[in-house]
Amino acid sequence: MPAQDVEVTGSYTINEYKITYKVTGEYFADDKVAEEFYDYGETVIPLATDMTKEGYTFSGWSEIPGTMPAQDVEVTGSYTINEYKITYKVTGEYFADDKVAEEFYDYGETVIPLATDMTKEGYTFSGWSEIPGTMPAQDVEVTGSYTINEYKITYKVTGEYFADDKVAEEFYDYGETVIPLATDMTKEGYTFSGWSEIPGTMPAQDVEVTGSYTINEYKITYKVTGEYFADDKVAEEFYDYGETVIPLATDMTKEGYTFSGWSEIPGTMPAQDVEVTGSYTINEYKITYKVTGEYFADDKVAEEFYDYGETVIPLATDMTKEGYTFSGWSEIPGTMPAQDVEVTGSYTINEYKITYKVTGEYFADDKVAEEFYDYGETVIPLATDMTKEGYTFSGWSEIPGTMPAQDVEVTGSYTINEYNVFYNANGGTGTMYDENNPYKYNSTVTVLANTFTRSNYRFTGWNTAADGSGDAYAAGDTFTMPAEDVTLYAQWSKKSPPPVIIIDPDPPLADLEKFDHFAYVIGYPEGDVRPMNDITREEVAMIFYRLLTDESRNALLSDVNPFTDMDQYHLWSNRAVSTLYNAGIIKGYPDGTFRPSDPITRAEFATIAAKFDKLETGSTSKFTDIFGHWAEKYITSSEIKGWIKGYPDMTFKPEQDITRAEAMTLINNVLERAVPEENIHPDAIFWPDNPNAEWYHEAVMEATNSHDYVYEDDGDELWTGMKPNKVWP
Repeated sequence: MPAQDVEVTGSYTINEYKITYKVTGEYFADDKVAEEFYDYGETVIPLATDMTKEGYTFSGWSEIPGTMPAQDVEVTGSYTINEYKITYKVTGEYFADDKVAEEFYDYGETVIPLATDMTKEGYTFSGWSEIPGTMPAQDVEVTGSYTINEYKITYKVTGEYFADDKVAEEFYDYGETVIPLATDMTKEGYTFSGWSEIPGTMPAQDVEVTGSYTINEYKITYKVTGEYFADDKVAEEFYDYGETVIPLATDMTKEGYTFSGWSEIPGTMPAQDVEVTGSYTINEYKITYKVTGEYFADDKVAEEFYDYGETVIPLATDMTKEGYTFSGWSEIPGTMPAQDVEVTGSYTINEYKITYKVTGEYFADDKVAEEFYDYGETVIPLATDMTKEGYTFSGWSEIPGTMPAQDVEVTGSYTINEYNVFYNANGGTGTMYDENNPYKYNSTVTVLANTFTRSNYRFTGWNTAADGSGDAYAAGDTFTMPAEDVTLYAQWSKKSPPPVIIIDPDPPLADLEKFDHFAYVIGYPEGDVRPMNDITREEVAMIFYRLLTDESRNALLSDVNPFTDMDQYHLWSNRAVSTLYNAGIIKGYPDGTFRPSDPITRAEFATIAAKFDKLETGSTSKFTDIFGHWAEKYITSSEIKGWIKGYPDMTFKPEQDITRAEAMTLINNVLERAVPEENIHPDAIFWPDNPNAEWYHEAVMEATNSHDYVYEDDGDELWTGMKPNKVWP
């Protein structure tokens, strides 16, 4: 190192690099297209050389750098050969524009002409236009066409008669409609068979149509004319035209007749049918009638004469003998045969029938027995036992001692027995008599409503046994009358103490709806209303709940009550019971129950109704059985207001259960609702168990139908239309 600083210098020169453009792949591989040189970092301009080659598609160059990198670069591209289509089509008048086939070839590939068979029946194909030897660089359309062919129909006569080589020739294009030959082929004495099948349209070939003659065959008919066997055909024979005729060899003998012989028969057969005739004369024969056998035998009864074949009229002599049957004559011919005839007959003693029959109103036309006797035989009276439960037999009409010469009908009849139905108070008091007594056996008995009373007991129904072990019935039930008297015993259950009566509010807490005439009884799902059934305590609560005015119901509405038996089985009536309890209308029993399913007595019902209005206490009751009763004032108030009526014996029967019909009648009286039958709207619900002949008919209709109404001048309610039932909260 010298004793001074040293500066050493150097410099850079930029490198030059090469871009080579080459073709790779199946076609034109390794062809070097171009070389270009660029300094490092210089902008590269892509090669401008046109790479188009006929029949090929260039893929484009691989990636060309934007600026020259510090190395040589090789850029490659490749060719794919193009595929072109040859279309074969039919042109011209027939099958124009039908595309026959499409085939695809690579550019320059050897083209194989189409192998499809172009044959079409009835046409000639022209061949294809020029097909290239190798595939050019474009699609090719090759065309061909058809011309229609003409064919010949030749008409010829063949066969045994009038054979001729050719009758006519006609020419038609393939498929043209063929018109059959019009030439008349008739020849006397011969029949032309007609031409063999002539095509409807011309087929793709010449056609030969042939026909032939057959000699005609004619008929000789041999017939009988005259009075007998007129127009009877004896025989038919057939001959060819001009053939020698051989006269009929048939034997014309007919039993009972004489034949006259045949009319003229031709020597050779003419060209027409021939009828040959002949006739007969008739013979006469005798019929002899004789009686044979065990009874009234006689050698000869009569002789009669008939022509052969004449209708034979059977002998008119009356052969009747009392008690006997003539066997009838042995076979009498319908028409006289060709011989004399002997007809015989005989007698047999008659058997007659005794029929025992039941007549009259019961078991009429029942056949009991049939017995058979010979005429004059001793008759033994019928031993059959004629006893029938519930009926009395009258005995048989007169039975003959010996059998007469006729059938006999012996008759007898039944009268139906009658029995009584008795009602037994079974510990109660009062009397009951069924005015329909006596009942005929097997008739329908309707059980009466109870009128017996028993202090501190509730009537629960009827039974055929006093201890309740027999058949049970309710009022209105029916049974069939047996063959004995029936006693129905009243059944009783001891009553619970009367319900606690609350102090009556004055005025009442709740009001009833008297102006809107909606249905407050809805009926049962089975489609009936059951007016004579008892009504339960919860059903009564539901009715009065529905009848509250909307204001009263909304003010008193409740779902709460203290009753221990208003369980899940009575949810449907819980709101009604709770609301009326809240209103002070109903009260339960001292044991905390309401007993919703129990029937309600007439006294209990009258009490509930009376609580909806101010009590009337200014008069005494006419009823003889309510003095001192716990519900006396309520019954009396309802009586004074005209809401209730008693029984003809001046009793009210306060402890008797009230029926649905009685309840509806009382409620209608409270609401001042009443309609005469003729003013009921025709669209109303008419219940099958509410006949219009019953006393409660109008009351039930009023209670069960929602309706609009007006009052007529005479004060009667007139229904003007029906409306939907009300829906309650």
